[in-house]
Amino acid sequence: PDCDANGVPDNCDIAGGSLDCNANGIPDVCEPDCDGDGVIDACEGEPDCDANGVPDNCDIAGGSLDCNANGIPEVCEPDCDGDGVIDDCETDPDCDANGVPDNCDIAGGALDCNANGIPDVCEPDCDGDGVIDACETEPDCDANGVPDNCDIAGGALDCNANGIPDVCEPDCDGDGVIDACETEPDCDANGVPDNCDIAGGALDCNANGIPDVCEPDCDGDGVIDACETEPDCDANGVPDNCDIAGGALDCNVNGIPDVCEPDCDGDGVIDACEVDCNANGIPDDCEASAVLVRNGSGLNPVGFTPVAPPVSGGVWESHVELAGGAASVVVISLGGPLPGVILNGALVGELLVLGPFLTDVAGGDHAIAIPADCELLGRTFATQAAVFQGGQLTLQNALDITIGSF
Repeated sequence: PDCDANGVPDNCDIAGGSLDCNANGIPDVCEPDCDGDGVIDACEGEPDCDANGVPDNCDIAGGSLDCNANGIPEVCEPDCDGDGVIDDCETDPDCDANGVPDNCDIAGGALDCNANGIPDVCEPDCDGDGVIDACETEPDCDANGVPDNCDIAGGALDCNANGIPDVCEPDCDGDGVIDACETEPDCDANGVPDNCDIAGGALDCNANGIPDVCEPDCDGDGVIDACETEPDCDANGVPDNCDIAGGALDCNVNGIPDVCEPDCDGDGVIDACEVDCNANGIPDDCEASAVLVRNGSGLNPVGFTPVAPPVSGGVWESHVELAGGAASVVVISLGGPLPGVILNGALVGELLVLGPFLTDVAGGDHAIAIPADCELLGRTFATQAAVFQGGQLTLQNALDITIGSF
C-alpha cells in the first residue's frame, strides 16, 4: 500500500522514518488525527469511552451528544430506562440525588412498598424501623399517613396515654379536652361526661344534671324516685312504697310509712296500731280527761268545782261550797251533758242517778270512783251538785266531765 500516494510504499515510508505510532503498518500521516495535534487518534492518550478509536472529545466535536457537557459522549453514559436520555439528564424525579431516576432505582431493586414511584429510602419512617410510615401496620387513626405512635412522639396530645392521639377520641362538648380526660362528672363511668350523655339524649327528668340511669329508682319502673308521681309523705325523695319495701314501718299496712301517721303519745306506735277499745279513733293512752263548767249563773252559782281530773279507773275529786253544817250531793247523768239550763232551783232535763256515780256527804268534798272501763273513755257526762241545808235543796252549777286516761 502507498496510503499517501507518494510513490513510495508505506513500509518503505515507515522504514525511511515516517511515524507509525501504533505499528499497524500505516504511516501516521494517513491515519485520523481528529484534533490535528499531530498524534493520530489511535495513539492519543485522551479517553475513548466507546473504543471506536476516536477520542471522546473528537466524537463530541464530531456531533456525538453530551447533554450534561461532562466530556463523555452520551452513548457511554447510563440510560436506565433506555429512552435515549441518559440518567444524568433525565427530568424524572431522583429523590435521593444519586444520579439515577427513582423509577430506575425501583426497577433496580430499591424498595417502594406503597408503589407510589418513590423509593422507600426517600419516604418518612418516623420510628426508624425500616418500614415507611405509609406502609406501617401500626394504627393511623387520623389517616394522615403517620402512625399514631409517631404522631404522639411528635407532639400530638394523648392525655390518657392510651396510644391514641386526642384528635381521634371523642370530645362531646368540643372544648378540646377529650371525654376520657374531662374533670366533669361521669356518673356511669362510660367515658362520656354526664352533660354530654344528657345532651345526647340520656334522660334527666328532674333536670339536675345527673342522668336518670345514675339516680335511684327503687321500684325499677324506669322512673327515678325524684320524678315519681307516687306519694312521698315524708318528702325524702323516696316514694312511700319504696320506703316501706326498704324497711320503713307500716304497722297498719295502708301503704303510708308510720313516720307520716299520727302518734299521739310519741311512743313510736302510730295511733292506728294502738289499743282503742272503744273504737273512737283515739288510742286509749291518748284519751284526755276534761272538765267544762256549765250553768254557773243566776240562782245556781258556781260552787261546784273539780279537784282532780276524771280518769278511768281513778277517783274523781270535786268540791261543793257549803254553809256550815250542810250536806251536799253530786249526781252524774249517763246521758251526756244536760240539755238546757237549771233555773230557780228546778232541774231541767234528764238526770239519771246511779249508785256508783252518786255521792252524798256531810260536807263539800266528794270522791267518785270511776270504773276502769274502756267504754267510758272519751265519753262526756253531766254532773250536778246540790246542797241540803235547813230542809232546802239548792242546786249549784253543772260540770261536763270527759273521762280520759290521763
